[in-house]
Amino acid sequence: MSTLVICTVLDPEDLRGAELSLACALSDELRYSSRIGGDILVAQTGAGATPAYVALGKLAGFSSDRTGATTAIITNLAPIPAPIPLRQGPAGPTAMFEIADETYQKILAQIAYPMDVEEGAAAYDMTLVDSQFLRQLRREQEDICSFSGVRSGNLEAVIIRPLEQGGTWHISSFILLDEAAGAEFRKFNWSIGPQFQLLINAHAVGRDGMETASPTGMLVMPPRMIERLDRAALDWHRAQFFDRLR
Repeated sequence: MSTLVICTVLDPEDLRGAELSLACALSDELRYSSRIGGDILVAQTGAGATPAYVALGKLAGFSSDRTGATTAIITNLAPIPAPIPLRQGPAGPTAMFEIADETYQKILAQIAYPMDVEEGAAAYDMTLVDSQFLRQLRREQEDICSFSGVRSGNLEAVIIRPLEQGGTWHISSFILLDEAAGAEFRKFNWSIGPQFQLLINAHAVGRDGMETASPTGMLVMPPRMIERLDRAALDWHRAQFFDRLR
């Protein structure tokens, strides 16, 4: 999987608002029209500026005017507090290119690691990264809760091991859960076994919680996402679950 990047000469201060049109090539539209609705990074590459990633957003579509000029429409723009140097650029006369998912995750991890800044400081914005993790998980799982196996419109990206308990701020540390399942997970009323089976404290979650659980008794995630999960975080959460059963 990869993430799109679009280059612009605009100043980061101009990359704000609900919607913005950035110049691109017709070849970009033809190549990336299937990626409409996905995440996109904005990189500043103007003369005199150090090339850097400066904002996050969503690719909403493309547009062409009477002169034939093509633009990419970017929505949900969120400026990156501290621009991140661009290590890779487009090949050829294009404004758009792709970066590997691993690179994208490294960029997200640098945007706002909440243990490195004080709450209230200018660079503190957990929702900036939180929303990107949630978007990615929803896209990968097609809005299906990992506990119930049911599609939901009320989903959260829930961290397995909180940062203050030694967790890491990476996509591998999060699972996609409905709000109710997420609340029970945070209270250690259910957890995930070594073979990714659901471990449930029936007394704590009650009949409704038991009936909500996936009938397979297993965590509902695509195989490649299960392989990605932080095993140390899962072991920690499972230990907390069993401690509360004693």
